[in-house]
Amino acid sequence: MKKVFVLYLLAAFLGSAVRAQTCNGSVGDPTALIDFGSGGGSGSYPGIVSGYEFAPGSCPIEGQYSIASAAFFCFSNSWHTVPGDHTPGDQNGKMLIVNAGNKGPLLTQTINGLCSGTTYVVNEYSMNLMKDPPCGPVLFPSLEFIIESTSGTVLTSYQTGNLGQNTYPTWVNGSFIFDCPAGVTSVVLKINSLNPGGCGNVFAIDDISFSPCGPLVQVGFNGLATDNLHACPGKPANFVLQGQSSGGYANPYYQWEVRSELQPTWAFIPGANSSSYNVVIPSVSGTFEYRLIVANGFAPSISDKCVIVSKTITISADNAIFLNATTYLYGCYGSDVPFQASGASEYLWTGPNGFTSTKQNPVVKSVTYADAGLYTVKGTLNGCSDTVSALLTVSTAPTGTASFYEADVCEGKPLQLNAAGGPRYSWFPRKPIFNNDTIANPIVTLKDTTLLTCVVFSVPGCDDTVRIKVNVWKNPIADAGPDRRVRLGSSIQIAGKSDGTDVKYYWTPGSYLDNANTLNPVTTPPVDMLYALHVESDHGCKAAIDEMKVRVFDKIIIPNTFTPNGDGVNDYWEIRDLDVFTDAIIEVYNTAGQRVYRSTGYDKAWDGTMNGRPLPVGTYYYAINLKEPKMKPMVGYVTIIR
Repeated sequence: MKKVFVLYLLAAFLGSAVRAQTCNGSVGDPTALIDFGSGGGSGSYPGIVSGYEFAPGSCPIEGQYSIASAAFFCFSNSWHTVPGDHTPGDQNGKMLIVNAGNKGPLLTQTINGLCSGTTYVVNEYSMNLMKDPPCGPVLFPSLEFIIESTSGTVLTSYQTGNLGQNTYPTWVNGSFIFDCPAGVTSVVLKINSLNPGGCGNVFAIDDISFSPCGPLVQVGFNGLATDNLHACPGKPANFVLQGQSSGGYANPYYQWEVRSELQPTWAFIPGANSSSYNVVIPSVSGTFEYRLIVANGFAPSISDKCVIVSKTITISADNAIFLNATTYLYGCYGSDVPFQASGASEYLWTGPNGFTSTKQNPVVKSVTYADAGLYTVKGTLNGCSDTVSALLTVSTAPTGTASFYEADVCEGKPLQLNAAGGPRYSWFPRKPIFNNDTIANPIVTLKDTTLLTCVVFSVPGCDDTVRIKVNVWKNPIADAGPDRRVRLGSSIQIAGKSDGTDVKYYWTPGSYLDNANTLNPVTTPPVDMLYALHVESDHGCKAAIDEMKVRVFDKIIIPNTFTPNGDGVNDYWEIRDLDVFTDAIIEVYNTAGQRVYRSTGYDKAWDGTMNGRPLPVGTYYYAINLKEPKMKPMVGYVTIIR
């Protein structure tokens, strides 16, 4: 089984060039072109004589050829998928698809209408269509192109060599030259396959062109090192198209051509029959392309194919400038006023009071009333220019004032502000701290000391700035600390905290405290006590109160049973008030004397496990050393019940 390929749309022109001989001069438009037609689908092409059998469709079997515009899914997708032919811009163009079955002729066609006594360059594009061969060894296509006279005399031959297999469909360009004898206008093209049939040897051919080859024709703009110029429509300019041929024609005849968007096909320029031509810049915008054709000893017609042509040079005629500038400006007396423009490469500003500048965005410094008036900017880009005017009005600047420039206030307390000096106001920072930030006398509520800014505007657009510093006294904060427990007859220190600006504090009641006016007094209560910490501001800000409780206990009560069964009831051996003794050592033993639990301090009650595993029901013995002078260790038993 074999596969075929024609074109993969994105890789259609990625082929590497394979050349036997090439034209070292200039080449004309094709005199003859075999592009195998267009119109989509598959079909025949006039004048083809082939030793292969014609097959409709796009996937011929061995020994057959097709002429089709695409090839899809040939032989279980072992060929490349090709959605179009090689010809650029030829929608639904066709190509020759060959599944070679033997060596020898595969195509013969007579080429008519050639120019006698002319050297021709022949270009062809061919492609190996095999993508994933299901067999082996794989044969690569190898083609031979032969040019004969109609009487059978060989004028030249050219071989492509093996067309290698590619990951993507790739067109390969082949090129060779031959001399068409004097008096001869028709030749015969033959294409042979140099490899036999078998695995592989499937290929596509397209765009076989015959173009006259002559002396090298060079063109350009006189004195300029570019092939692309820009001009302004209708603006006088001295552009000279200059051309020359390198010899080889005994009697060269010159003709300049032009084409544009309004005239998309090449047309002779009347009277432009010398090697140079003075261009008249068109009065309309557009892109204008020029080239020089050269004939050997005759004046060609517009359809003549026996000529060579130069490369294309271009003049783009358009304004290419869209100058933008600020057209109305308002300046405050004594301020700097910036002008802005864009869209050009060069600028020239002029205005009142002798003002000139070549900057894109100039600034009028410290404007006075004499600077008011009409300013004009001329912008230039690629030789084209445009002009825009800007009117400057100078106004008196406002003078902003405030009833005070610094104030003190308690945190969160509203403060009335007052500014003056203009019809419009804007307060900053723009946070939700003002009841209205666009009036002269807003109310502000702050949590922290803040520098406020008020911009006072006059009409039109002039402004002054007023700044007011507001010092915020932080409100008192009271934190009496956590509730505490203490043994009867012992003392404990209260962990009170406070915050705020310039505060004082005291505790109530003052009973059993060593100092009721400190944050951390020591208490030795005989009974449970509820203490309140009062924090007050020296500035009259809102006071704060917080409470804590001191519970007094006489002895530690140790439970002798608990039920760690996960029902949420009595699941832990909870010894009330034991956590007060942070250095206490608690140990539990089983009846065999093995220690099953030990803890320093008792901030977490025992859950009846050893190393994370539940202990069996039964009686266990404990020893608790409180690490307190004059207090003996406590011993006893506890029973686990499930």
